[in-house]
Amino acid sequence: MVKEISSVEHFDKEVTGFQGLSVIDFSAGWCGPCKALAPVIDRLSQKYTNINFVMVNVEQQPTIAARFSVNALPTILFLKNGKVSQQLTGSVSESKIVDALTKGMA
Repeated sequence: MVKEISSVEHFDKEVTGFQGLSVIDFSAGWCGPCKALAPVIDRLSQKYTNINFVMVNVEQQPTIAARFSVNALPTILFLKNGKVSQQLTGSVSESKIVDALTKGMA
């Protein structure tokens, strides 16, 4: 299940303090590629239940996007134990995300 982040405090609780792999989907309601990517992220969150999946709407949470210097959408960050380990930007295939997940879990 993908958790939608509602505040900086919520992000810090759900992601920064999480021990393990977190996948952060930075998106916006007006972003067509973001809308296309959302069902892929949702499907992966159901398959990889040991990974923490969250979505950050950059319009509602610009502070979080700025913290990670997100300047293109969609952007997917992979954090391992609270530290950025990988980043994917733009329209990416499901297989590319799975490859990043596999590397992140290693």
